[in-house]
Amino acid sequence: MPRDLDLGDRAKALERLGVNRLAHAAIVGVVKDVLPEAQVGLLVGSRQWPLLATA
Repeated sequence: MPRDLDLGDRAKALERLGVNRLAHAAIVGVVKDVLPEAQVGLLVGSRQWPLLATA
């Protein structure tokens, strides 16, 4: 993980972590299938989401 990763810029952070738009959409889709809608919003909207999306 890059030490200078800026989690404040979500798109750039996802790109630096190697998560392209198609992969990101697939990951969000899986999360939507598993969690209630309110929790999906909290998780995907969290500042740490780019880190979770790479796991």
